[in-house]
Amino acid sequence: MKLRSSDLIHSFFVPDFRLKEDCMPGRENHAWFETVRDGEFTVFCAEYCGEKHSQMLSKVVSLPPAEFDDWLKANTGPISPEKLLSIKGCVACHTSDGTKLIGPSYKGLFGRTELVKTGDEVHEILVDEEYIRRSILDPMADIVEGHPALMPPMEGQITDEEIDALIEYFKTLK
Repeated sequence: MKLRSSDLIHSFFVPDFRLKEDCMPGRENHAWFETVRDGEFTVFCAEYCGEKHSQMLSKVVSLPPAEFDDWLKANTGPISPEKLLSIKGCVACHTSDGTKLIGPSYKGLFGRTELVKTGDEVHEILVDEEYIRRSILDPMADIVEGHPALMPPMEGQITDEEIDALIEYFKTLK
């Protein structure tokens, strides 16, 4: 596995495998493991990384080869926007239902105007495709008033096709 972080120090920890590898911004680390039995194994972040640290849980699922092949066949194709937001970590700061977190909610986002700070200038901006794309790739370009400048840049971590899918999803959240 390649381990990368765009924002904070994390630590990929699978107790059942006795595996712990650090993940640091600006550096790529690797973790290697081989399961000796099939099952589900909990993955934790073993480095305190902020307010949502305790929610950084995942799992490794080890399947027999035939079951894995069946799973792989069933899980080909594009990832849903909701799943993509989860995989990319967006749900730690943003919601799709209007609930306020650290970052703006996606509900009703597309087409509305926002007060943003660009450099030292505060101005109103229309939330359109261009603004969303820029905000994902270079989130420090325009900071939405009332929200901290914490989002890491996603340049190199998300494809144009994934951004397009997210934009189309945001358009549906009225």
